Amino acid sequence: MLCITALGLLGPPPPQAAHSTLRHVRRHARPPLMRISVCEADDAELRFQGSASRIRPISELVAQGFVPDDASEQQLNVMASQLARNLANKFSSANPEDSALLLAERGGEVVGVCGIEVMPLTPTGLDRFRYEKGDPQGVLAHRTFLSNLAVRRDCRRKGIAKRLCGVAERTARGWGYSEVLLKVEADNRKARKLYRSLGYRVVAVDSEAERPEAGAAGLKFVPTTQVALRKDLRLPVTLTLTLTLLLP
Repeated sequence: MLCITALGLLGPPPPQAAHSTLRHVRRHARPPLMRISVCEADDAELRFQGSASRIRPISELVAQGFVPDDASEQQLNVMASQLARNLANKFSSANPEDSALLLAERGGEVVGVCGIEVMPLTPTGLDRFRYEKGDPQGVLAHRTFLSNLAVRRDCRRKGIAKRLCGVAERTARGWGYSEVLLKVEADNRKARKLYRSLGYRVVAVDSEAERPEAGAAGLKFVPTTQVALRKDLRLPVTLTLTLTLLLP
């Protein structure tokens, strides 16, 4: 398993200078640096569905982004069970297209996840089903799609989501693609702000989208409005940051 390690994501930088007294050292002591590794999930751990399967805690983490904060344990379990199957189908060898499920780990625990996959999409993020249903918007072609970005609640605002997106984008470049598409709920302001800071721009608003909803009777899909975002990977990082600051 190839891992990319980042230091300092979960702690402030160390003190710049030593203090002359023990009391001052204690007063200004900083938390130790914590190590975060970003790895691609192995095919075996995605496909194995037994009691020791790693796919379950991964799916539970992703499920937190699909259920409300006050969701019951039953709702979380219903969503996590469906996501476990979906993640295995999308990001294991069961998918013939290029795909990768990226895991951010701290001390052997998964604290973040992000998926990147190749799939037939229009430039506005519509999949083959929507395209063939009679809702064409542009040419259907193989494009890279980012999905299932989630970070454990106690580890948020530490730069983990940005790092996962960065590794996903480099993975897409390695496959030979020059763009990444994603879709997000229109009312998810925090996620939209994050993606905008990374250089993603709105390409369409999908008012006929659907999202999964877990209830007592199981999983169902309900209407929602989503925003399709795109990032051009051919732009240098400096130019992407400049455009992020200049464009309204």
